[in-house]
Amino acid sequence: MRNCTHSWPLAGRIYFDLSTLEGLAGLERQLTNLPAERLLFGSHSPFFVFESAEFKLTESALPAPIIEQIAHQNAEKLLASKMPR
Repeated sequence: MRNCTHSWPLAGRIYFDLSTLEGLAGLERQLTNLPAERLLFGSHSPFFVFESAEFKLTESALPAPIIEQIAHQNAEKLLASKMPR
């Protein structure tokens, strides 16, 4: 995922995962242009090493509530909105 500088990430229900983020402070860089509500944890396992995605979260400088949001809360909200009522 490249830096999201266009308005389409904010246009609706468009989400991104962190499996392809690379480089130092990759999460922090993305969150300068993308709301944390639009970022999901993703590992792309078995093609990528799961621990690499996990490491991106655990070693980031993000506050714990944002990490929790990316790690599972965003996905839980998305799945709950798709569940039949």
